[in-house]
Amino acid sequence: MADTGTRDTFGITKLYPDATDGRTWFSTWGNGVARSLTSGQRDPHDPTGLLKLRGSSPRLEIDGQGTGRLSGDSPRMYVYDEPQVEKWGNVEVTFYARRISERGEKSSQGFVAGARSEHQNATTEPSCNGLTYYGRMLYDGRVNFQKELVHHLGANDLGYTAPRPATGCNPWHTEDGRIPRYVWIGYKLVVRNSADGSAVLLSLYRDMTDGFAGGRWPVAQDDGSQAQPGTSVARSGQSSKNERVPAASMEFPGCPFCPL
Repeated sequence: MADTGTRDTFGITKLYPDATDGRTWFSTWGNGVARSLTSGQRDPHDPTGLLKLRGSSPRLEIDGQGTGRLSGDSPRMYVYDEPQVEKWGNVEVTFYARRISERGEKSSQGFVAGARSEHQNATTEPSCNGLTYYGRMLYDGRVNFQKELVHHLGANDLGYTAPRPATGCNPWHTEDGRIPRYVWIGYKLVVRNSADGSAVLLSLYRDMTDGFAGGRWPVAQDDGSQAQPGTSVARSGQSSKNERVPAASMEFPGCPFCPL
């Protein structure tokens, strides 16, 4: 995908320019004010009021110097408009994360972002739509995509599509194939409509330079599509197209970090 040569407010390279009629969201964790959030709370120092913490006993400790420490059982940070008047469309989601420790193992643990989601409305009884496109860099080493169709459908996870690709190699170059601990990893998820609006195209990128000179962003995984130069996608923002379109069949290339 073409690099526009522009940087975001943190000095990190944007792969796409912001949409002219779009919007953006950035954390304010470096405003000098330390604070903590628990489940259901919104960040009082977020001028947009969009950031909300959810999950099972989650806790977000913000140091005021630009870093947050997230803990709990399946902790999640939501960035959405509570009245749901404004919704994200085509997005470029960027963050840096560092794996520290886990009390137990789950196959879904890792650095994960979801887009075009109705997950904030999901309930368990009765099951409610939790439609979401996920880009996943999982602690066990897998890098893939998954679409959630219905939240809490059953124990067999029938509410999700099978991960794509179904299998993968070791893109982390670690002895056990897992994401290393105590290493800052840059994450980018691009979710956008295809040119004819018939499909949703997903791409994942990573940076292992700790953001040096804006970061280096090779593809970690994508759906086989090629970006078109000049395509306008808002970074953590919204384009003029907000309609939900079904995912078409996807083809995945081989892992770009492993020999064929």
